[in-house]
Amino acid sequence: MPAPPARSATRDEEVVAAVASVFAKRDKVETQHRLRRFVEEELQRRKPGAKVSGSRARVLALRSGLVRLELRTKTMPGQEEAEQCPACKGKLRRLRNRTLKGGTVLVGLRCPECGYKSGRDLEVPTKYVFHRR
Repeated sequence: MPAPPARSATRDEEVVAAVASVFAKRDKVETQHRLRRFVEEELQRRKPGAKVSGSRARVLALRSGLVRLELRTKTMPGQEEAEQCPACKGKLRRLRNRTLKGGTVLVGLRCPECGYKSGRDLEVPTKYVFHRR
C-alpha cells in the first residue's frame, strides 16, 4: 500500500487561485461547505494532499474581491457586541443615530469589507451564498 502524500501548508495565493478557478466555472456556490469542497478539489488537482478549511476558503474568497456574499442570519438576543465581522474577520463599523436630546445611540453594526449588517442584537450567519463578481 503506497504512503499517502505528505501534507504541506497551502499558501494563500494558491487558495485564491483555486477560488478564481472555481468561479470561472460557476456563477454561484450555495454554502461554505460546498465552497470548501470545490476549492479543495481544485487544489488537489494542482497539489495532491492540499487541504483548506471552510472558514479560510470563505475569508480568502471575500478578501480577494472575486466574490460577492449573500448572508442568511439568525438573531441572537442578549449576545455581546461583536468586534470583528463573523463573515470576513474585518473590523465592524458602529452605526449611530442622534437622539432628540443631542446624544447618540447605537443602532447597529456594519462591515465595510463584505457588507455584513447587524442590528442591536447580534446576528449570526447561518448560511453563506457566494456569487461571482
